[in-house]
Amino acid sequence: MANVYNTVYKKGNVRVPIKVHLENRMDYRFSIAKRSAILRMPSWFLKKQRTKTYDKFIAWLENHHCRTPDMFTRFEIKQYQDGDDIILFGETYTLDISVTDTDRVRAKVTEDGLTIYIMIPADLGDDRDIHVTTILKKIIPKALKPKVEARLADLAANVVGVEYNNFRLKDSLTNWGSCSGKNNINISIRTLLLPMEMIDYVLIHELCHLIELNHSPAYWANVEKAMPEYKRAENWISAHGNKYYF
Repeated sequence: MANVYNTVYKKGNVRVPIKVHLENRMDYRFSIAKRSAILRMPSWFLKKQRTKTYDKFIAWLENHHCRTPDMFTRFEIKQYQDGDDIILFGETYTLDISVTDTDRVRAKVTEDGLTIYIMIPADLGDDRDIHVTTILKKIIPKALKPKVEARLADLAANVVGVEYNNFRLKDSLTNWGSCSGKNNINISIRTLLLPMEMIDYVLIHELCHLIELNHSPAYWANVEKAMPEYKRAENWISAHGNKYYF
């Protein structure tokens, strides 16, 4: 049975979780997955061999970071400050971040929906930005889901002409949305950061999968019927989408 332990690679505002697997294998292997970097090495390696292999892995990771920085965008920790504005689903939300005597990070969205209050302990240190980002990714889906679902329902009924089952906002790093065989629609919360035209494209893209659960010519014909200029949106997301994340 494999043993696993966790560590982290830090470089500037990049934080890459590392999973080290000690396995019944003959040699080591390096890889980068959706949410972590992975080192697999033989469980029979002695301590000196493990340390040497881990050092090689870190050097390999640093080399990838230097050569392909875009690959590491999803591991960057945003630095949110008091008074910052965030555009979410076409509206501007202002962050009101304050240090309080609370023992954990707390947040709420005002009734008018345009201010996000975040209360943080004073002793978070280097972990401050991680905690702020984590709480944002928890509170934003709750606050914005009704607005997003209203738009999804309108597009489903009046543009695409389909019915969906359930809808969820998820913290997905590698796709903007997904559709299941049970007619469930999932949208990444990162999508809410996009301009509204691009958000509509993501919603329409997934709704059209309720007709064709593939990317066949018939599927793209349905997308074009619902959104004749869809290629413009798709090209824009391909070119700029990696800049939009929490």
